Amino acid sequence: MAVRSDIFSAAVLAVIFLAAAVPADAGNKLRVGLPDFTSSSVPFEIARQMNYFSQEGLDVEIIRMSCAVSVRALVARSIDFDSCAGVKAAVSAVAQGVRIKIVMARFNRPLMDLIGAKDIQKVSDLAGKIIGSGSQGSPAEVFLEEFLAANGLNTQKDVQMLSVGTSSDRIAALFAKRITATVLSPPWNLKVLDQGYRRLANMGDSVPGYQGSLSILQSTVDENKAALLGFLRAMMRAQNFYRTRKTESLPLMMQFSKLDNFDLTQRVYDYLLPSMTVDGSLPDKVMDAEIQRAAKSLKLLRAPRAQDIFDFSYVRDANRPFAEK
Repeated sequence: MAVRSDIFSAAVLAVIFLAAAVPADAGNKLRVGLPDFTSSSVPFEIARQMNYFSQEGLDVEIIRMSCAVSVRALVARSIDFDSCAGVKAAVSAVAQGVRIKIVMARFNRPLMDLIGAKDIQKVSDLAGKIIGSGSQGSPAEVFLEEFLAANGLNTQKDVQMLSVGTSSDRIAALFAKRITATVLSPPWNLKVLDQGYRRLANMGDSVPGYQGSLSILQSTVDENKAALLGFLRAMMRAQNFYRTRKTESLPLMMQFSKLDNFDLTQRVYDYLLPSMTVDGSLPDKVMDAEIQRAAKSLKLLRAPRAQDIFDFSYVRDANRPFAEK
């Protein structure tokens, strides 16, 4: 199987440097890599504050790290879960003989808007312009590239893609006119729109995909399935809390994602809610689209099977006690 494995090769090399790091305990201590403390990640905070993790006998540490770093940390076993690395990283890993499985999805569509400068009227106006993407290999970069291609803009010829890691960095670049457009998730998209910038497209309306993955090494699953199931039970309880208890969720969102405007927080909640998965799994068409996207990007001769990348059997097991009530 031929593959261009830039992302994963870097991850494998990183094992050499991360090997000296203290690994997560094999028992009840779990480390999770989270790219940013945003509103879409608030179920992690709900699970912590409502003691869902501790009720499962788990000591969970949430560590902020970029997507590029977190996949390396996962391979090096410096963390147990990665909430950023998507299908491309998992497919690349499988092609290299490392089994990374995506075991949960929090949202069943991309939660991103393409936001343009005030003088940009439509997507075609971006020809010849610099567009800010997320960090290399991040969902923001992947979805943006596909969206632009579907709208007739070749990212190698028609526009210049600039990797700008965090949302705040991309906003600063947009305000400074170093880039003409960028992709932003809540609350950043809504904040920028309030300042007169233009929504050119919603990624979720145009690109089949998902957001908010939870990835784990298959070897970690084999060694500590009980902890995995406990973690997933806690996360599904947190998702259900978020979905059904808006009044109590809003203050937690404000605290976790540093929002200081209640009206904006409500708008963010309303933006996110329709896309939240009910059981942590994805429909076949989304999985297939994600795998085909990754295979094309990595120049694979043959796309892997969905079951080689996704395994929602664990989250379904975790959901069973709630379904039986």
